[in-house]
Amino acid sequence: MGKSKNKKGKNNKKNNVKKIISACFAVFIVVVIGVFCATRQPSDELLIKKDWPRISDKHLSFEYPEKIIEIDTSAMDKFEKDIRIFQNTKKDRIMMNVLLDFKGEELSPENYLGTVVMSSLESMDATDIEWIDPLMYSGVVSSKIKYKIGKKERTGFGLIYASENHYELLILLPNTRDYSADYLERVIQSINIVE
Repeated sequence: MGKSKNKKGKNNKKNNVKKIISACFAVFIVVVIGVFCATRQPSDELLIKKDWPRISDKHLSFEYPEKIIEIDTSAMDKFEKDIRIFQNTKKDRIMMNVLLDFKGEELSPENYLGTVVMSSLESMDATDIEWIDPLMYSGVVSSKIKYKIGKKERTGFGLIYASENHYELLILLPNTRDYSADYLERVIQSINIVE
């Protein structure tokens, strides 16, 4: 009889250990799936089907589906310009919306757009930079931008609206993840400028 109780006790301990291991494994699987779902980004195909909020500046407005935040510009030189920069929170695709009032001598709109885009691409180690179909009209300069990061070719977009010493910019630059052609075109087609 003593052996039978001992055997049942060992079996119960083995069963309890198995149950604990199974429960831990189930929790691990749930956590892995949760992390995957939380970090997985919706595809551009899904994003395009949704309603996008309109972002409006003083003159420039456009639709953009991702959350944007204002970044701290206190370290920038306030003697030359007043600047506000809004940016998306992800680093795979960079979006910047810049509002700028020069206090002193300003750059031409095309030079300022080029400076901002080139410094952003330089920080991403981009090469083979090419401006595609640039347009200039009534205070607006815009262009698609092709470049390479590593061996991967990317396509972005930049636009600047200028009125005297007031500039508004929209810049879209894929870093580690491309914009689909439809996604990029939807943003571009949504742009509205009110003078």
